[in-house]
Amino acid sequence: MAVKKTKKGYWQVGYRDSDGICRTKSFGKGKEAKKKADAFDAEIKFKKKSDQELPPVRGQGVYFDEIAQEWIQERKVAGRKLGWLEDLAVILNKNFIPKLSLKPAREVTQGDVLAIIAEKYSSHSQSTRNRYIGYIKSIFEYAVDMEYLARNPLKRWKKPKEQSRASQLTLDDLAKLYATALTKDNWLHLAWAMDVAWNIPVRPGKDLFSLTYARNIKHDRGGVEAFHHKVGFWSFIPCGQDFMKRLRVHQLKSRSGFVIEYNGRPVKDLGKGLMTVAKKAGLSYSVCFYDIRHLWITTGVNSGIEPSVIADMAGTSVKMLMDNYYERHSAERTRITEVMPSLVNTENKNVVKPVVKAKKKGAS
Repeated sequence: MAVKKTKKGYWQVGYRDSDGICRTKSFGKGKEAKKKADAFDAEIKFKKKSDQELPPVRGQGVYFDEIAQEWIQERKVAGRKLGWLEDLAVILNKNFIPKLSLKPAREVTQGDVLAIIAEKYSSHSQSTRNRYIGYIKSIFEYAVDMEYLARNPLKRWKKPKEQSRASQLTLDDLAKLYATALTKDNWLHLAWAMDVAWNIPVRPGKDLFSLTYARNIKHDRGGVEAFHHKVGFWSFIPCGQDFMKRLRVHQLKSRSGFVIEYNGRPVKDLGKGLMTVAKKAGLSYSVCFYDIRHLWITTGVNSGIEPSVIADMAGTSVKMLMDNYYERHSAERTRITEVMPSLVNTENKNVVKPVVKAKKKGAS
């Protein structure tokens, strides 16, 4: 019965249980882990002397919860956003750690991970399932790099193809959403968020909800300077005078300094609120803030705006714009019927007339 430190830096306590079986409990790395190991060792010694039942412990080896905790710390040092890491930690603690930590990490299989996905995320999109499996795979890959594991149990997992979500939002329906949000005081922030999302077509999430009046709004230039985190560049987005006036009004009332806020505090997501307004407006399909960005881009393309301008303002590439946002049934398909000459209407000067070859002499 003693506290010891492994070659890889883990603090452990080894002892014999009431049946004489050797047990080991690991506490992770660092000073805090050492304190916990010492406390547990003292507890074991006290219970042995007082003939109390000893606490159950896990078998030897590194466990998933230990690896996940160390991976998150490593990601913090690497500069990942704390908010994202905190959200991921909640998901890991709720759905993955309880089951994946029942046995040493070296015994975890791909089937164990997929069973959790099937149980917890069967009703979610393929992209969501792929994302969570990708996180778990990264954690195990970290364990392999640190030589805690010999192999990654998800090494052979291949990401299934994700089906693109087709946006159904139209300009008329967006107008309905906006008008509906104006009918209740506790929805006014949603109406303003829709207004902002339509005039500043950045990606929903940190690009949209991190906008502040001091950093991003440029009244002297009549627009907004926005940073597109996914592609890593700034772009200037010109805005109409009416919207710039509304920005000034909201800026005077703002308590947080963020362009989009609720009860004086910045927000991270308004998806549920938007869905509530969509149901009230009578829309028969699901709506998210990304649909507003999609509608802005497709409207710009269909209106004949130069694709490179749209791509720069929206923080994407021309190729991605044409591949993912271009609507085949665009305004150009309608306009083509107006500009192409007719083969039948002979009164049209621009008609394409058939070529009639002159007959050769003597031909019948």
